[in-house]
Amino acid sequence: MWSEKKPLIVGATMDFLDGRGFALSSKNLVGNDVKKIVAAIKGGLEFRQSRNKKTHNTKASIDLSNNKIGDKGIKYLSELKTLDYLYLSNCGITDHGAKDIANNITNLKVLNLSKNSISLDGVTAIVNKLINLESLDISENYIGLLGAKAIQKCNKLSDLNISNDKYLNSTVEMREGMKVSDIITNLPKNLRSLSLAGYVELDDKIAEAIKNLNMLKQNTC
Repeated sequence: MWSEKKPLIVGATMDFLDGRGFALSSKNLVGNDVKKIVAAIKGGLEFRQSRNKKTHNTKASIDLSNNKIGDKGIKYLSELKTLDYLYLSNCGITDHGAKDIANNITNLKVLNLSKNSISLDGVTAIVNKLINLESLDISENYIGLLGAKAIQKCNKLSDLNISNDKYLNSTVEMREGMKVSDIITNLPKNLRSLSLAGYVELDDKIAEAIKNLNMLKQNTC
């Protein structure tokens, strides 16, 4: 299998160094493969620096979506601390991986963690540490209304997807009287795009709360 993956990783690494981003989604990669990816990228950066060659990575991007790299892969990936864009949909990531990202890749502007197993703890770490986030997709996770409420700390956020959360309408949150409209009211005011597919509380209060988001152009309910 490695003989098949190696040329893909080499090619994607060259793309990354040339500013086109590293994209290897749906390639059956696992955690140990990420270790080799990170080593290749770091080695390439060091080589170019030693030869005074320019590296076009001002907008460093990595897409490893639909690979079961898990938290182990995230541990290695977190060594690349200057990433701007990170796409990790359906990668088997839990709160541990989310916290590794939050604590180490602090310059992120775009983060896609959809279709993983991230709960309140993970999303709280993300919003507390990644203060420069402009786009966050954390749909199809387990953040619940409490997790959605925590996102209000991301003042620079312009695009947010919290659709089809698997912890929606939990009994704990309902006992506390939490409502979707209350959460929306406190979301960052500069949102331009908001996706809420799967939220069952669709009433006039939600519509009114959405109107109060100053720059919102589009929403999905």
